Amino acid sequence: MKPNKAFSQEVESGKREDERSSPEISVIVPMYKTELFLEKCIESLRSQTFRDVEILLINDGSPDHCRDIGERYCRTDPRIRIVDRENGGLGPARNTGLDRAQGRYVGFVDSDDWVDEDMLERMFQAVVKYEADICFSGLRLVSNGNTLLEKRHSEEEKVLETKEDIFNFRKSFYGASPSRAKEEAAPMSVCCAIYKRSLIDDEGIRFPNIQSEDMLFNTDVCCAAKKIVVLPDIFYNYRKDGQASLTNGFTKETIAAFLNLFDALSIRVKKEEAEMRGECQTRVSRQILDGTRGLVKLIASSSEPKDRKLAIVKELSSNSRVAGALRRYPWWKLPLAQQAFFWSLKTQSPRTMLFLADLRSHFGK
Repeated sequence: MKPNKAFSQEVESGKREDERSSPEISVIVPMYKTELFLEKCIESLRSQTFRDVEILLINDGSPDHCRDIGERYCRTDPRIRIVDRENGGLGPARNTGLDRAQGRYVGFVDSDDWVDEDMLERMFQAVVKYEADICFSGLRLVSNGNTLLEKRHSEEEKVLETKEDIFNFRKSFYGASPSRAKEEAAPMSVCCAIYKRSLIDDEGIRFPNIQSEDMLFNTDVCCAAKKIVVLPDIFYNYRKDGQASLTNGFTKETIAAFLNLFDALSIRVKKEEAEMRGECQTRVSRQILDGTRGLVKLIASSSEPKDRKLAIVKELSSNSRVAGALRRYPWWKLPLAQQAFFWSLKTQSPRTMLFLADLRSHFGK
């Protein structure tokens, strides 16, 4: 991937910024290999009850017909602009959108998803009412038209403006608490929020080109925020129909991507104030253990030969980040099945880890 080269080769189509006044909200939509879903995504944005919006379609070098679809909409709706760039990944594509955005607030929508028609209106009303830097809402996971799961940050409307309240909210972006049986219930995605653009630009916040960039972006922006409003409503529809993702297949780059995420989270923990650092580190340790468990499941279900699987898992279990998490984490707070994996990881027993991963896949846990 060549993000720097990509930025130098951007080409924009549609209304230029000097041809229209600045909108209240810019919505950034990276496009890459989503031609089957893109029209529904764009239509859901064009149909918003809140009209003062620009829609930035970031063509991340997509080899399919995404650009043609976007160009058709661009010709009929002056709120839509297309920016072409060389392929560089989701984070850099969103950064291209941030560099071009003119709105007072910015939001992000993935081009295979769609949003309810009142999403932007409801969230904009909230940030104006409370003079907030960010508004978070919830999301639903949808497969073949059926809702699989709904995720919320809160069951009620909340306004967070003390350092303690904001920390208690943002700490979930580091990882799950020890008391949770599974991953954090709150959505990690940036797609169910809108952010004050001046806050992002003034703090120099951008997406890192790394796995799970949403967690890192939200951690950074929430650290800088003075006031956050949280809505219990769900407006965002996250499609789970088997699209390609780093998290649903194993390649040689998969482990490196997760290890880079662990390093990025650990760097952010070190910047926390001393009284907050301990809980953040515990959550990152949980993130490392959960991520490692997920990686072993991917390895177990991969097409790698058995001896190669054993070698990969053995190497992963001896990694220094994993070893540090094993030392620090209160393993007795884990559910029984995860305790079994914890000890197979701690004793570096790759056969046991792969066996547990196979069981997990079989029973869907």
